[in-house]
Amino acid sequence: MNGNWDYVATTISVQNNMNACSGSSYSISGGIETENAATLAGAEVNLSGSASSMPAPQVTDNDGTYQFLNLEENQNYEVAPYKNDDFRNGLSANDIVVTSRHLIGLEQLDSPYKLIAADVDNSKSVNTFDLIAMQRMILFIDTEFANNTSWRFVGEDHAFSNPQNPWTSPFPEVASFNGLSADEIANFIAVKIGDVTGNAVTNATGNSGDRSFNGELNFQLDNATLAAGEEYVVDFKASEFKQISGYQFTLNFQRDAMEIVDVEAGELSGLNSENFGLTMIDEGVITTLWGNSSAETLSDETVVFSVKVKAKRDTRLSEALSLNSRYTVAEAFDADLELLNPDLEYRNNTQVSSEFALYQNQPNPFVEETVIGFHLPEAGEVKLSVYDVSGKVLKVIEGEYAAGYNQVSVTRNELGTNGVLYYQVDTKNDSATRKMIIIE
Repeated sequence: MNGNWDYVATTISVQNNMNACSGSSYSISGGIETENAATLAGAEVNLSGSASSMPAPQVTDNDGTYQFLNLEENQNYEVAPYKNDDFRNGLSANDIVVTSRHLIGLEQLDSPYKLIAADVDNSKSVNTFDLIAMQRMILFIDTEFANNTSWRFVGEDHAFSNPQNPWTSPFPEVASFNGLSADEIANFIAVKIGDVTGNAVTNATGNSGDRSFNGELNFQLDNATLAAGEEYVVDFKASEFKQISGYQFTLNFQRDAMEIVDVEAGELSGLNSENFGLTMIDEGVITTLWGNSSAETLSDETVVFSVKVKAKRDTRLSEALSLNSRYTVAEAFDADLELLNPDLEYRNNTQVSSEFALYQNQPNPFVEETVIGFHLPEAGEVKLSVYDVSGKVLKVIEGEYAAGYNQVSVTRNELGTNGVLYYQVDTKNDSATRKMIIIE
């Protein structure tokens, strides 16, 4: 105004934080998929190197991708995926069968990634120790692999010099970039250790784990009436056990009804105590698994395996013992590795082997008729007496009975009374008494 003026000196400092404002910042990005092109979620991708600062690790989403932006130029970087959880994901008896076939030369694992998956103990070879490690994991004996992570990663561009032996030379599990001067891509092939059949669930929108059964594999059991304090050998018998390659499942037992004394292998080839997981006995759980390189057929009634139990209270076996997928998933496989549904098939009015035993009448209390069961270690004469609280004998049944489980029926009309009664079984060597109740 009116010809007056002045000036001021101003300094502007332009900073290039993280190289965001110049052409000297670059990115490293990529994707992680399995050999079958299933994207892997939940993998942690770490970036390390010589730059003054590093971005935080990224975790892949359902699309399996990651991206590190605004990286300093001319610096060295290394990308390393990592995932070490859910060890049982994708593992089953099927993997043991397929790996067994590979070991005996019956059917080779046809890719280097499957071989890496089969090398559970990380010995750079596939051997029987890998089968044992798979089995122990499926049976919930182990919680992690002793010398391996649950997932391994191989650079997508890596060409195996010998695909039949991927350990001939080290395969790259990281991607390295020296003197970064352009945007780079580093893709990886994810390998689920132990999952040679490619069944692992990799993301929330992909493989859901749904299974379709193509038949059943039933184990036949005699539906025993167990008496408190008595020990029994429960036989799991073959029923239509034809060309079976493997099975696995969880056995649940009611802890207030019975305790497990022992497990014993039957007639199935290769089955032994190592095929049973007993680490969760206190939870009422036994896990079991069997797999073989060659499918096996057993005649009906052949004992596959046995479980020795001791009854804590009177109960029916079918009420105290069940099969499901609570821990080890229930599934079986035929010779063509088609999926079968395993289950227990109870036969009524029979009894598992034991010493002499007198069982609680069923039903009890009763109105019109009840059944009294007893087990004989050998055939012989038996005297059954029913008497009231005063000791008056109401009925006597005598006869020759076979070794094993036997039963007799008694009706209200035969006894001519109600209320609390007692029944007693006498043999040449044994005697036992129990109480029963007749109601109006």
